Amino acid sequence: TCAKLHDPLAVACGRCREGAYEAEIECLPCTRADTAPVVVALLVALGGTALLLWRSNRDFLLYTNAGITCITLLAIACTGIQALAVFQQLSVTWFEPMRSVIRAVSLLSFDMKILKINCVVGTRPVFAYTARQLIPPASVAAVASMLAVKRTIHKRTLICSELFNTSGTLFNVFFISIVLSCLSPFVCNLQHPDGEASMTASPSLLCYVGNEHLTMVVISMASCVLVPCPFLALVLVFTLRYPKIVSDLSPESHSKLHAMRFIYFRYKPRRYYYGAVLLLRSLLMALAPVLVKDPGLQICIVFMVLVSFLILQQQLRPWRCTTTNGM
Repeated sequence: TCAKLHDPLAVACGRCREGAYEAEIECLPCTRADTAPVVVALLVALGGTALLLWRSNRDFLLYTNAGITCITLLAIACTGIQALAVFQQLSVTWFEPMRSVIRAVSLLSFDMKILKINCVVGTRPVFAYTARQLIPPASVAAVASMLAVKRTIHKRTLICSELFNTSGTLFNVFFISIVLSCLSPFVCNLQHPDGEASMTASPSLLCYVGNEHLTMVVISMASCVLVPCPFLALVLVFTLRYPKIVSDLSPESHSKLHAMRFIYFRYKPRRYYYGAVLLLRSLLMALAPVLVKDPGLQICIVFMVLVSFLILQQQLRPWRCTTTNGM
């Protein structure tokens, strides 16, 4: 028999019944107040996006060294926190306090269990997964709506350039989380005695068994094709063409530089390509739990990627500010 409020039809009773949410290893009944975390998180996200829209599109001349340093340190901190989400996907059983730390930062990797999302979209994993995949396009729509409002106040607002720059900044900062979220149906590190494996993110689902997981695989492939792949391709193409664009004094080139400034403005002019380098590092880290099943090898790969790129950073010292080059 299953524990209280656990679904007896799920694999190993690994899912809560409808009207309940997961809290560590137990399921608790949903109340009206349990929708509040989702609403609060949505309001905070909108407020943060509005602040980013305002700060990221300021004139270059208005940035001080201290301001650039703060922005860079904040981006590094966000990337570091997301790196912990990679460890959450590995085939490793974490103990305290690491387990609590990884759970606490899971929200930045779009894991909305901590927000009691089951009380809003239901307990079926495919619904929660679909909601996670809608976050990136919803953020672009939110930025576009804010720019439309801004345009009514400031007629000289460059909607296309600011939309690209703000959305690109969001995707750049949260790239690890976006890739991990897309690929989570392929992370099947929970082995069963009969040889089957469950999703790490949703233990109640057997990988490649049943329509629900296959639906998630289809959504995953569509999400990868529509979000991280085009974004990475755009960054790589712009980086390759940057020398030609920056040498062109035409208004069109100036508009491109403004729209894509999120790639290069934090780095020294001769290290303009380092934004693309960091995206490739994030991609390699996110792919580790997907391509490798052995836990020891997974940890080795992740640490090799981190150490290799840390050595590269110390050799190149790409950041505009001296403080961040030593971190």
